[in-house]
Amino acid sequence: MDLSGKNYHITFIEMTPKEKAQELVDKHISYSFDLMPTKFAKNLALVSVDLLMEEAYRQHDYEGFIDYWKEVKQEIEKL
Repeated sequence: MDLSGKNYHITFIEMTPKEKAQELVDKHISYSFDLMPTKFAKNLALVSVDLLMEEAYRQHDYEGFIDYWKEVKQEIEKL
């Protein structure tokens, strides 16, 4: 499927940036069987968001995708 030249609105965002930030940190903690300190889980979540944003830059910003993940990153840092 060729999407070049098309203006598609991506409606993948079902959580607020704050909710997504908490989900990412919680998942990193739960995958470590609750042995991982929250600070370490936050750092891993930030790395995950950075990787998503790097890929988005390579693929181009689709209708706020990068802006959403920037907000998620800010929320992770507040936790």
